Amino acid sequence: DTQHNCGLFYKAITSDSSAFDSDDEYAMTDPLQNQEDLDLPSLDDVGPLPPETPVNPTSVPRDPPLQTTFHKQYHPNRAGSISNDGANLLQILEQDEYAEYRNGGNPHYPFANQAEWELMRWMNGVSLTRQQIDAFLKLAYRHQTFTYPRYKTKDPITIFWRDPLEVVKALYSNPIFTPCIELNPYKLYPSLDSDDRMYTEFMSGDFAWDYQSTLQIGHSFVGIILASDKTPLTIGTGNCEMHPLLISITNIDAGVRMKATSHAFALIAYLPIVKFADVTDHEQSILKARLFHLCLDKILGPLKVAEEQGELMSDSLGRVRAVHTPLAVYIADYPEQQLVSAATNKSDPYPSSALRALEPYWRVCQAYGLNGVVNPFWRDWGSACPSIFLTHDPLHGLHKFFWDHVVKWAINIMTGPELDVWIKVLQPRVGVKHWANGVSKLKQVTGREYRELEKVFIAVINGGVDSRVMRALRALVDFIFQAQNLVFFGETMTALSTSTLQSPTYSDRSPRTPRTPIGLS
Repeated sequence: DTQHNCGLFYKAITSDSSAFDSDDEYAMTDPLQNQEDLDLPSLDDVGPLPPETPVNPTSVPRDPPLQTTFHKQYHPNRAGSISNDGANLLQILEQDEYAEYRNGGNPHYPFANQAEWELMRWMNGVSLTRQQIDAFLKLAYRHQTFTYPRYKTKDPITIFWRDPLEVVKALYSNPIFTPCIELNPYKLYPSLDSDDRMYTEFMSGDFAWDYQSTLQIGHSFVGIILASDKTPLTIGTGNCEMHPLLISITNIDAGVRMKATSHAFALIAYLPIVKFADVTDHEQSILKARLFHLCLDKILGPLKVAEEQGELMSDSLGRVRAVHTPLAVYIADYPEQQLVSAATNKSDPYPSSALRALEPYWRVCQAYGLNGVVNPFWRDWGSACPSIFLTHDPLHGLHKFFWDHVVKWAINIMTGPELDVWIKVLQPRVGVKHWANGVSKLKQVTGREYRELEKVFIAVINGGVDSRVMRALRALVDFIFQAQNLVFFGETMTALSTSTLQSPTYSDRSPRTPRTPIGLS
């Protein structure tokens, strides 16, 4: 049913629906195996592209309130199309070598029947490893097993991955995303005569505008979003871990991209998790960091080439475009951000064991705040810089920061029991969490509880801390709330800058001794 609805949706958004029949079953196969079937011209033969004539130069974001109010100014170097002879994702599916078999009575081909297809779908949803599924189906899966020079590992180093460029092409040409994908950078204003710029989606930001200005006439880009997180699968029963690497593109609207049901994020690799034998803890950290970057360097190579030279891709309407693939965002928690940026963990102690091969090198790296990685994966990816593509997610960058720092500072100044008394006497109200047992002894705190405490925390500590500390903590909480806006105006950016400037100014002059408790008597 989902495949059939996809076909009907494609008919509704394109003028040429001759490639489909209303009675057809839209059976899905692997779209990444069919991009190479397209007879596309070489990018070297195309040369500079003429800018595409905009269909609607005053088009606006798809949020209904914005459609009647705001003005969108597109970048003058608009994304051009070479021809209309390309094919979107659904058309590619109908051009593969098995299309005649599917249309001939077996819509589940290459599976023998619906039962076999349902078995595969079930296996993909249960807790089976990729190796176990491959062994069962005897499928060829791209992987590589290798060794690290001069160092032994307890288990073989095996990496599983798929071509990230083919995944990006599949996302870019998927007609499901046609109403919610933006191909051209733009500047958004409240009205035609206003100069107060607004920031909403990625394509309305400075990065997109500036990068588009560096491209040839008619070329465009898709910003690459990477995300990874080491995840424990079992604890105490084997200590199994996995390290998935996901990919998406910035051109898809954030509201759609972040919905799990939209499948805008695709898995492209499982990074190896290994333990090196006969090395010190510091050598272990250096070797693991180097292995991480080595694997990403191998996996993401096609995207680096496409960023430099451009790649011909079909969009969701079948128009062939010359597209570049810069690294725009890398989503990770704080320890993995340090790993990606090749920075060291400042809390690591100096080694007490005898110096070995990498120990002197480790000492030098510590002095410069580095983790020992020589060739980070982003070194030759255009102008990629960790200070730009590493972005905090709200859970770790805002809410957990609030708990780990703002709340802890108040506890150190007021003492935990004192703060608990002040927060427990709040009047219970509908819609606001009541902290009947205080907060200083909490161990496991969820994101929802972080947000609930942020609503009342500044009011609770008022009068319990020095006025300068109060101003510093309030500036941080103001920043946390304003950073979660969906639309940023010029005054919002000024307020955010003011909040970040006020906090260190006040905190540097704040007293360091705890305040005498006044609420326990």
